Amino acid sequence: MFQTIIASMLEEKIGLSAEAVGADTIAKAVRRRMTECGLSAGDDDQGFSLYLSRLRSSEEEWEKLVEAVVVPETWFFRNQASFSFLKGYVRFEWLPEHKGQVLRLLSIPCSTGEEPYSAAMTFADMGVPEEIAKGRFHIEAADISEKAIQKARIGIYGLSSFRGEDLSFRDRYFERLANTDTYKIHTYIKNMVRFTKGNLLDSRILAGEKPYDIIFCRNLLIYFTRTAKEQVIAAIDRLLARDGILFVGHVERPLISNSIASLRFVWIRQSGVFACRRAGQTRQRQSDSPRVSVPGLRLSSPEKMPVSNETQGIESAKTQVRSSLLSQKITSDLTVSSLDSMLDEAQKLADRGALNESLELCQRCLNEDPFHSRTHFLAGVIYNAVNDEARAEEYFNKTVYLDPNHYEALSHLALILEHRGLFHGAARLRQRAQRILQREGT
Repeated sequence: MFQTIIASMLEEKIGLSAEAVGADTIAKAVRRRMTECGLSAGDDDQGFSLYLSRLRSSEEEWEKLVEAVVVPETWFFRNQASFSFLKGYVRFEWLPEHKGQVLRLLSIPCSTGEEPYSAAMTFADMGVPEEIAKGRFHIEAADISEKAIQKARIGIYGLSSFRGEDLSFRDRYFERLANTDTYKIHTYIKNMVRFTKGNLLDSRILAGEKPYDIIFCRNLLIYFTRTAKEQVIAAIDRLLARDGILFVGHVERPLISNSIASLRFVWIRQSGVFACRRAGQTRQRQSDSPRVSVPGLRLSSPEKMPVSNETQGIESAKTQVRSSLLSQKITSDLTVSSLDSMLDEAQKLADRGALNESLELCQRCLNEDPFHSRTHFLAGVIYNAVNDEARAEEYFNKTVYLDPNHYEALSHLALILEHRGLFHGAARLRQRAQRILQREGT
């Protein structure tokens, strides 16, 4: 009976679902806390009754029980694809559209700090000077556990926080403490994050703060009751900027999709990235307005490299451009039922030589989903066909950031660098492309 009462308290105060966490997990945590409090953890009702009284009267004991139940499981760059996407999004989408503004990122729950520090290292890897980064990026991190926050503020981590094959970031941003297997994060990275205690079920959490452009709220909803989930989503809806992006855990996508609030979000369609953005809030950048220069084309494509249907289709467009079909006006109404069919139509327009119209449709696709690698690649190929190398490079770079294994975009970028005489950089890109081709062939 007493454990049922405690489970109900956890549900009421922090929205924790006993079913999701497991009754055994809660029971073990209660017995552990009772033992540490010097109370009998046997089957007698007196010990449970005394502990229940203490739990109701002591805020400190309540927090210790919560920490015993909610065991943080996290490490640096957990779900690497999300941070790779974050880097590309900030570099190619957010910064160009928000010149002079401060990017605001929230990590909640932040646990012991690995997630917000991973975001800070991602921004540092972009090459922004330290003195500029301090004023350009604001990272907020909140958690219900004071103990977890204190550890995050100290910034010292053991081997369990470093997982995966690529640990090069540890050499760049950590100092190994003498004669130990622990590492202290650099002050520069630590100062990029502000930690605070907070609970998303608190209706006033972060009240008065400006909206956040990016929110990481991963692996939290799966432990909540239905009512608590709705409260959390409502809080996120309040805290997220009108064109903001929300990152969730991979098993939480159905929870977001099935919620009422999902009507305001659309999912980012990139493998391994579990994030969504507000629907209908993307803005067309001035620099993204389609512009195609007329003749004087340099017709080239990666030599002796297999190409996709998109690239093959553009070859037809190049030939037809010479025949002045570029000026052909397509007046038929485009009826497309999805992003893919819209892009298929853009491909057909390019095949017929209507490059302006094709680029306009590409832009419509990007307004619907600015993170669609296939659209960026098609736009890059078209710009390359009309000798606008700078624009082509921009779109190919975006393609590679969204899809690091995009063999053809890497090949096109290598060719562009060769035309500029940057043979060393071109060789690196070709080697990278070749490695991808070899992996796909095995």
